[in-house]
Amino acid sequence: MRAPWIWALATLLATGCASMAVEKPILSFDTIAGQWVGTVYYSGGADQVQLTVNKDGSFTATSPRGTSSGHYSLVNGKMTGKNDTTGAVSDVTLGEQGSEQVLVSTGKTPAGGTYATEFRRKR
Repeated sequence: MRAPWIWALATLLATGCASMAVEKPILSFDTIAGQWVGTVYYSGGADQVQLTVNKDGSFTATSPRGTSSGHYSLVNGKMTGKNDTTGAVSDVTLGEQGSEQVLVSTGKTPAGGTYATEFRRKR
């Protein structure tokens, strides 16, 4: 019974943070290449994640659950992601909160589960 409540709270937090950020178009992977740190929220809870995005759009994500990799695609300033390890897909936005860049995504797993992420550029 707690899982839906936790997911609703996580979604509210992730979308609340995203709504405070000024969304920016992503015109090239150079804009987001580098190290990011953040949280993935899912129905069972949340995990801290370190994300490395390469200039070719490929990425590696490391969490307590393990390491996965995938790739991002860009079309008209909009970014989508596919985790090649898990099969999960996501819509990703880039925002700015003050002087910080924020990557926020919402996605779906092959089993139909949903998740949300929020990453900030690693300093």
